[in-house]
Amino acid sequence: MKSIRAELEITMRRFVTLALSLLTAASLLLASASVAAAGSVDPSTLQPPAPAGSRCHDAGNQVICDTILNFYPVNEPFLDAPCGTLYITGTDLRDGFRYYSDGLITHRHVTGALNGTLTLSPTGEGPYLKIIAHWNWWSVWPVPGGDDEDSLTTESGLDLRVSGPGVGAGFQIAGHFLPDGTVHGLFTAFSDESMALLCEALGA
Repeated sequence: MKSIRAELEITMRRFVTLALSLLTAASLLLASASVAAAGSVDPSTLQPPAPAGSRCHDAGNQVICDTILNFYPVNEPFLDAPCGTLYITGTDLRDGFRYYSDGLITHRHVTGALNGTLTLSPTGEGPYLKIIAHWNWWSVWPVPGGDDEDSLTTESGLDLRVSGPGVGAGFQIAGHFLPDGTVHGLFTAFSDESMALLCEALGA
């Protein structure tokens, strides 16, 4: 059985992949404008490249990139529950800073806020649950210039909370996550009991 943390990562990765496919064209247009700004650095010259649309600039002996990644899902598949697929509508807003030395990433800070609703209907009809998250993370690259899997990440905040009639704190992940896998917090999401609570609250 997958761990709660693994289930959360799989769910969020699935959602981000879907959202990115809708935003690629708009991000590329923003990238061309950012490169033209005075004193800017082309994000594509960095390793790894900053996301399209980032504003990168020289800051002494380093380059700092401001990143904005906003998703606006409308009835997007989010989570597979025993009673069916849950669809999300809402906002997922992320602001970040990337730091590069000699063109290689050294560390990154991201804050995010998710607010939305979940339903069992691909058209958003019927009963719904509220979903929120407010979190931040620091990633550090022991060897500058690596990919995400090469970084050490410390995360804090409310990773995920689903609320509605009868759910209470039954579907929630919140706490402090250290790079070595140490975690401190509340974990009630993705268990059989929590999934049953969601289905019951949605009238299934």
